[in-house]
Amino acid sequence: MCGLQHLQNLALERNHLSGTIPHCLCNTSFSDLQLHHNELVGTLPELRSIFSINVAENKLTGTIPVSVWTSSTYYINVSRNALSGTLPEEHAFCGALDASYNQLTGTIPASLCGLQVPSSIRLAGNKLRGTIPECIGNLSSVEIIDLSQNNLTGAVPCSLRNLKLLRTLDFSNNNLSGVVNVSALATLNLTSCNVSLNCLTCTVDAWCHCNVRRPACVAGGPDEEPTAGASFMSVTLTVLGVGLVVVALGVLGFALFRRYRRRRAPEALFTPLDELQPAGPV
Repeated sequence: MCGLQHLQNLALERNHLSGTIPHCLCNTSFSDLQLHHNELVGTLPELRSIFSINVAENKLTGTIPVSVWTSSTYYINVSRNALSGTLPEEHAFCGALDASYNQLTGTIPASLCGLQVPSSIRLAGNKLRGTIPECIGNLSSVEIIDLSQNNLTGAVPCSLRNLKLLRTLDFSNNNLSGVVNVSALATLNLTSCNVSLNCLTCTVDAWCHCNVRRPACVAGGPDEEPTAGASFMSVTLTVLGVGLVVVALGVLGFALFRRYRRRRAPEALFTPLDELQPAGPV
């Protein structure tokens, strides 16, 4: 296969292919490589000058080669593998990026904001931390941003209001905090918006699933101070809990006492024969 120098498109998706991806593919002139939904293992080889790469739904490990990020690849889909490492500090032209559901770590670099005309960025289901770069509002052509199910902290960038083409926004299941002006997001043409399961406070009722918060935040978790209502509820629950324990102990003690009395009762009804006094003459 590596000897096919003039082959442009290779589509072997949705088979039961196993083994590794030949590293000699880096010397070919593919423009479209479709190997998704197989059982391939090993690492992703250095791939250059490929317009579209889709190796999703395999069992690939290791890091994503630098050449994939820095080449003129328009579509990159490496989702649902076991790839690790960090996002690079340098990116080239990329129209659609899907690296979701891997084991990527580190932060989201500001260089991601320099992508040329991106249409979608999907990084959900990784172990990314840190804040969402404020410069994300520079991606004026982006239509989908999915950063859900990571460990991101900080505030939701105000610059999102600049993304007039944005249709899908998902920041759910992170550790984001602060106030979200949902009315500002409502000026966009969003068809799907989800920022639930964070520690956010919303200025407008649950239009963006914003009021569905992490349980730790409702009770005053590490990301915010407990409110007066939360403190009152905590005290009330504590008092009720102690009361229930006292009642339970009382019922248990009464039951044991009655059981003891029942065992002692027969001994009081009968007098042993050796203790009986002889009866006097009649």
